[in-house]
Amino acid sequence: MSSIAEKAGAPIGSLYQFFPSKEAIADGLLSRYLGEISPMWEELDERLSTMDLGEFAHALIQHHIEFIRERPAFTELIDAGFRSSQPGLRSEARAIFTRNVQRFLQIFAPGIPVDRLRNIADVAVQLVKAANALNMHVSRRDAKAVMEEIEFVLRSYLENRLAAWRGKK
Repeated sequence: MSSIAEKAGAPIGSLYQFFPSKEAIADGLLSRYLGEISPMWEELDERLSTMDLGEFAHALIQHHIEFIRERPAFTELIDAGFRSSQPGLRSEARAIFTRNVQRFLQIFAPGIPVDRLRNIADVAVQLVKAANALNMHVSRRDAKAVMEEIEFVLRSYLENRLAAWRGKK
């Protein structure tokens, strides 16, 4: 709590006035971040009808990287072992990402069976998370080339897996 107060430039007592525990702070931050991610999904929604799978793969990865870059605690809050005062909040955050990816992929492949769609979306989400991890660990000099590679992987995977259900766009 003291390091949070220090980074916020606030006395620790004022934090406890609003948040009774570290768990409550983590839950508050995660809830805030979930509200802030909605515009990303809306922006992708608006552009989706004009995108091919390559553009979608690029946009999905880039939006996620930008979101995490601006909110570095988000990944820790989702993946780390923080105890939560709101059971299910962390899993709901993960589910929101997967459901949105499923929804977008269904637009590209309208006839795809739901169970197949769920599996493909799960893999796509993991590839996006891998892109973010790679982006944080490669040099600035190599970042563009590495992102092009992971976008190629995601695009190729989606093209291959959705091919049987793809309609003409």
